[in-house]
Amino acid sequence: MKRLLISIIIFLFGFNTYAQIARESLLKNLTRKSQNGDTLLVHVFVPLCDNDNQGIVPVSRTLGNGLDLKNNLYWGAMYGVKTRLIKSANYRLVSSSNPSNPNVLERIVLHGSTSDSAPVKIVLDAYRGDRMESCLKDFLNESAGLTGTLKSDLVVFNGHNGLMDYPDLDPIYYKPSTKSKEVAVIGCVSYEYFKPYFLKAQVYPLLTTRGLMAPEGYVLEALLNSWIQLRSAAYIEEQVELSYNQYQKCGMKGARWLFKSGW
Repeated sequence: MKRLLISIIIFLFGFNTYAQIARESLLKNLTRKSQNGDTLLVHVFVPLCDNDNQGIVPVSRTLGNGLDLKNNLYWGAMYGVKTRLIKSANYRLVSSSNPSNPNVLERIVLHGSTSDSAPVKIVLDAYRGDRMESCLKDFLNESAGLTGTLKSDLVVFNGHNGLMDYPDLDPIYYKPSTKSKEVAVIGCVSYEYFKPYFLKAQVYPLLTTRGLMAPEGYVLEALLNSWIQLRSAAYIEEQVELSYNQYQKCGMKGARWLFKSGW
């Protein structure tokens, strides 16, 4: 028991030795890329809602079937991320495919543009609802810039906070020599759970949450609509809060408490 306690202390202290990345340099880099006409890349990880395999308050069998792309709460349902974004005037659906990754049921690619008319590519992966651990690891690895993943500027996790179900998930042990990037987790109490990993990965938490919430598509849509225009973190957070209140009727005070940008 004594050895276990010492290991936990070392583990937590190790996380706290990492500096908190600021957004200023990241935003300057994005602005430079946009002005040069370079493509900005967003990668979104969506573990499908799954009543049987995730620690969630159960929804209907149709919405909570983690293998049903068409009707899943977080993907193909009315407020799912795929449904919201392919109907948005800001994005154009380029492709829908079944990727080689056995954990992913569908990958869709959307195109948009910045205010400088630079291209924006958005890749969304729908993970099987019973493959939450794989989805989390892939998201964290890409956030840290590990090899074999997309070289994204913004990496987003959208769905049930799987770290609640996998509290012993292996942390990121090193930071490769790559440029830092922005990340977002649209899920319940995500700031508290993901902060240690983000410190270790040396990334900037553009959007996280303090409490329980519905990770539906209008939140991601508001985030992306503001981000591709290279707006400030405060502006992006406000747009997300306005959108969430519009659909959830929680009041702006509640929405402002729920969402958090930065450290």
